Amino acid sequence: MGGKEREAARELRESFEELKVEVERLSRLLEELNEGIRIGLGKDGPDRAGLLSLLSLPLLGLVVYVAVRLALRKPSRRR
Repeated sequence: MGGKEREAARELRESFEELKVEVERLSRLLEELNEGIRIGLGKDGPDRAGLLSLLSLPLLGLVVYVAVRLALRKPSRRR
């Protein structure tokens, strides 16, 4: 493997590690959000809490998709 390939592989690994950290952080935030919804609605609205939990899953998917797209895009050439 040449120098350019090694550098590209290293950058890809670094981007992947950063992406993993962001996904873990977002997962923790989502768990906190779900817990807050459960506490806020209390025993009166378990159906609404379940619905809000389900709605948060597509949001997490969208955030992960955007993070992956940003991590995998070609870096701009700086001169």
